[in-house]
This record gives sequence, structure tokens and C-alpha cells, in this order.
Amino acid sequence: MYQPPYNPYGANPYGSPNWGNPNMQFLMCQQSSGLGGKTQVIPVNYPINLQYVAQEVVMFLMGQGFQAFPMVAQNMAVIQAQHSSLLGTLTDSNRAYTIKICQGPGVVVVETGISNLLQDLLVAGGTVFLTDEVLHSKLLTAAGGGLDAYEIYKEYAQEEQLLNMITMLIVNSPPAYPQGYGPQPGQQAPYGQPYPQQGYYQPQPYPQPYSQPYPQQPYQQPPQIPPTQPQASQAQSQNVQPASQQTQRPQVKKVKCWKCGTENDEGAKFCYNCGASLQPIKCPSCGAINQPGAKFCYNCGAKLLEPQASKQ
Repeated sequence: MYQPPYNPYGANPYGSPNWGNPNMQFLMCQQSSGLGGKTQVIPVNYPINLQYVAQEVVMFLMGQGFQAFPMVAQNMAVIQAQHSSLLGTLTDSNRAYTIKICQGPGVVVVETGISNLLQDLLVAGGTVFLTDEVLHSKLLTAAGGGLDAYEIYKEYAQEEQLLNMITMLIVNSPPAYPQGYGPQPGQQAPYGQPYPQQGYYQPQPYPQPYSQPYPQQPYQQPPQIPPTQPQASQAQSQNVQPASQQTQRPQVKKVKCWKCGTENDEGAKFCYNCGASLQPIKCPSCGAINQPGAKFCYNCGAKLLEPQASKQ
């Protein structure tokens, strides 16, 4: 029997003064942004951690060959993604596949479609001093990019599978606050810095967008090679191994299934839980190697044939 996640808010989960005006938040979520795609409404029992949901969506899109740019406010998240094989020829370079996730009292609304890149927010870092109102108004002015572009992008993003995954993430998401009605002393508002308590999600850093330079690593001197020992001493040292090395067992690496998230042993060809192929897929047209589960080649756009479990 399904057990919902622990609800630390009690009988009044939306009584937090940090929630703002619940009616305004509900209207903001219900108002369409005009992205031109699909809309999905998901009921929830408490404010969810949008940072957690957004990061999992970004990782999924990156696995499909996208470059993703997340922008997360307190109760709204916008993820924009572009595919290099579509830019310049099939779609405008300023267009991006866009996912809007907005939560109000008791409901989370997910909307997909096409919009212009929110360049000013990307340059600012995406999450610096970003409010729900600013993110909502920016998206309204940038929404809309044509039905043709959306039809192309939704195939590359595997939208049906993506929406199902977002639904599961929202239903099982950790709460926005570890306990009580709001942030505890010394903590920030939701979706900011990670909480120190154990057992709650701590957001990981996103890959930096192209507008932010990567930090340069300081120069490190190469390690010095010790002088060679006589052959007799080398043979003796090779035969004598520390007890810790003799008893240490090799750790089996795990590979996460792209479809259901189950961890499988490295080298497994198919997921033992759902049967999805874990093997890289070679493009029959250009020979490029694509990630497991991809439906189209990232290099030429040709449709890929997924290996079947019966062919093992």
C-alpha cells in the first residue's frame, strides 16, 4: 500500500506567513503562461521542495542531450532547455523548450511549451533575488514560439515520460521546510541553501550555464617521483601487502536506470526492475553513440531502435 511522504506541517500546511497570499499564488498558478504545450494539475498535501524537483528534471533533460537552465523562486520554477542539433536550422536559436512548475495551496501546476530564453535572468545566475512575481511576469512576456517548434522539441524531450516523472517527483518530494510552519532559526526561505538536518533533501549545484565562466584551477606541480629501489627490495615490497589491502573487497559500481531510477550493477544490459535497456544505442544512420533510452540521435536526429530484452 502506498505511503505518502511525511508531512511535518500538521493539519494546516499552508498556514506559514512565508507562503504569502494563498489566493494570489493560486491565481498565478492557474493563469496560463501561453507556452502552447500541455498543462498538468497535481494535488499535494504540503509545500514541496521545488529545488529538488527542478534539479531532477534538469538531470533528465541533460540525459537526453539538452543544455538546461533552471530558475527557481519560492513557489515557482522555470526550466528552459535547448538541443544543439535543433538550433539554427529547425528552430530559432533564441527559442527554448520550457517547463513551468508553480505550486499554490494544495496544488502544483505543470505547464510545457516554447518560449524565448530569459537571458537577463540567466546572466544574473537564475536564482539570485528571484521572486515568484518576477519569474511569472518574465515568462509571460517571453512565452510563445510556434507550434512547429514545440512539436519538434517535445519529441526530443520525450514529453510524456517527462511529465510522468515530474508527477512522481512532486508526489514524493520532500517538504519545503524540515519541520514546523516555516524556516527554523538560522535557516533561509525554502529552496535556498540546504538544511543542516539529516533526512531531508539537500540541493546539489547545477551545471553552470554558458553565460557564467568556469573558475580556473590553480596550477599544481607534478608529483615528484622517488628514486628507484633495487630489484630485490622491489620484489620484497610487492610480496608484502598491508592487511587492510588484502581484506578490502572491490566495490560494485551501480548504474541508475534512466526509466525507473532503479540502481543496477555496472555491466547490466537491462534494468532488473522495469526491463529498460541500459546499453548505449548506436545510430543506424551516422554511427554516433547515444545514451540508453534515447529515441533520436543527438548527432543527426535519426530515430533510434531500442534493444529488446528478448534479444539478449
